Amino acid sequence: MSTSNTSRLLSTRLISTGLAGVLLAAAAASTWAQSAQPAVVVERQRLSVAEHAAMRGTYELGDGRALVLGGSLHRPTAQLGDATSVALLRTGEHTFESADGQMRIALRAQPNGSIHALTLQTGAQSMVAMR
Repeated sequence: MSTSNTSRLLSTRLISTGLAGVLLAAAAASTWAQSAQPAVVVERQRLSVAEHAAMRGTYELGDGRALVLGGSLHRPTAQLGDATSVALLRTGEHTFESADGQMRIALRAQPNGSIHALTLQTGAQSMVAMR
């Protein structure tokens, strides 16, 4: 085999191997991107004016700390003691969760819609708070 034929053959193999590598890398990247998508998408649900008014306020925990619920109709917030206020996502009719999942709040509503207490869960700890 002549040197030019050998060169051409090697060049063809390198190109086809390189193309296969690029295609394989693209397929792997696509698969990774699809698997990196979140399994559950939580939609932010707007509170009604009455719901927001009923939940807003300060709740006293048994350990002496205060939980303040506030924010806006679009972005309700909770502040536990001196910690920074965090945005809440509505997860049910009377339940909320922080975006990082570290705080869960279940409001205890009266038949007339007023909120008299709530249950706060942070990690493994669960506490009842009263107004």
